[in-house]
This record gives sequence, C-alpha cells and structure tokens, in this order.
Amino acid sequence: MNSKLWLCDKLRQGLKGKCARTIYILGSWYGNLAMLLQKEGITFDDIVLVDIDEKVLRNSQNMLKPFFKPGKLIFLNTDAKDVIYDKPGIIINTSVNDMKTTWFDDVPEGRKIIIQGRDQASDAVTKIADMKQFDDMFPMTKTYYLGKRDFTDPETRYTRYMKIGVK
Repeated sequence: MNSKLWLCDKLRQGLKGKCARTIYILGSWYGNLAMLLQKEGITFDDIVLVDIDEKVLRNSQNMLKPFFKPGKLIFLNTDAKDVIYDKPGIIINTSVNDMKTTWFDDVPEGRKIIIQGRDQASDAVTKIADMKQFDDMFPMTKTYYLGKRDFTDPETRYTRYMKIGVK
C-alpha cells in the first residue's frame, strides 16, 4: 500500500490539479489502487481496471461498486497486452513483475505511463535486479520521474522502482 501511496503522491504532483482523464490500471487485482487514487484526491473521468483473472475482477467489482459513482469504473477481463487504449489518459502498471514485458510493446507512442516494479521477487515472471535494468526495460521518449524506495513487508525487505513518463 505504501508504494501505491507513493505513486498517488507523484501523480498528484504531476497533474497539478488537472484531471487525469481515463486511468488504465493493468494487473488491477482487487482494485486497491483505484480506491487510493480517489481517496488521495486524483480527479479522473473513469478508471479501467484490467485483470486477466475473472474471479479477482468480479470480486473487485463487488467490493468497489459502493464507493464509486456509476460509470466511473470499467472492468476489463483481458490480458494487459490486449488492451486497446481508446481513451486519452494515463496507463498504470504496478504489476510488471507478474507479467511479460510484451504489454509495454503494445502501448501506443505518446501515452503517459506510470510503472512500478520491485527486486527480490523470486517467483517473478519479469525479474528486476536494479534501477538501471528497470529503466532500460521500459524506454520512454520523456521521463518525468525515476526513483526507488526501500520497503519491508512481513516476508522480506525489497526495493520498489517507479518510472513516470511518456512512451
């Protein structure tokens, strides 16, 4: 949750009070980030929650529905690499360790994007050793922010990386 709050803080700073338009959250899991974006005062037209796991997506729909106005959330049960970005806005992926990097190849040029990944993810599909590898893995035409923070959870200590920019 702390890494998602970090993301919200950097996004709020970057938006400077402007609307984020449509926010696509890839690998949305239970939709925790959608709740935090709203709680942290990020304004948006709608949020598209994308997850390949239909059961998780259905659970997030049931859980989130009471907290959002109708039409603010769109639930998309598909692989992140198959998303069609038909609305202007921001793409967020805090689950890059859990999927191959092919999703990034299909993000249209010129799109604003926020990416988070971590080291010490032993069961990761995409392993990240350090900030340079993370930065090189997701090339952008413009980088607004590249940073890292150390976190501790009940199982381990790890470093979380974040990159914000334009593909």
